[in-house]
Amino acid sequence: MNMIVKTSDDDVILIPNQLMKALNLQDGDQVAAVVEGKTLKLTPVEQFLALRGVFQNEEAFEQAIEELNKAWESWTPTPSV
Repeated sequence: MNMIVKTSDDDVILIPNQLMKALNLQDGDQVAAVVEGKTLKLTPVEQFLALRGVFQNEEAFEQAIEELNKAWESWTPTPSV
């Protein structure tokens, strides 16, 4: 599947209906966008945050969450080509 990429200042990723159904996503679902090399991966935020309950007493996990929050707040996307 080929898609067209456009730049926007909104925190919204538009995904074709066919792909939304394949990923079992609904309008308004939150996803984490992870860039690995030239690959964009979308991860449902709820599944990731559910780990917080499992690891609630793990200081290392809480430190990792803090690092992710800092990285997310300081991240600025590069303009697409």
